[in-house]
Amino acid sequence: MDTTLTYDDANNFTTTSAEDTDEVIYWFYGGYVILILVVGTVQNTLTLVIFAMDKRLHLFHNFYIVGLAVADVGMGLSGHWMIIVSAFHKRWYFGHNGTPLLHFLNYSTIT
Repeated sequence: MDTTLTYDDANNFTTTSAEDTDEVIYWFYGGYVILILVVGTVQNTLTLVIFAMDKRLHLFHNFYIVGLAVADVGMGLSGHWMIIVSAFHKRWYFGHNGTPLLHFLNYSTIT
């Protein structure tokens, strides 16, 4: 176990382990990906709803934006959940066979 000594305000040395730091990093990363998933899905879903409701937006160059919104929603819903589960388990949770599945889910929504 790798430990580091830190000097606190009461002139005492305290120890923190690398495992505690790693756990915080995994939880932070999992929360960060959840935030990206929620914000990205909501934002792009609103883009699609507004585009569908307002016929004035049905111009040729706006269909490119709609295509990007569809791809982004598909990317978030298909691949991010595997990253979130693995981050909270502090390891790649889906084994050797899960890696090609992640690549398939991420790239099949884009192409």
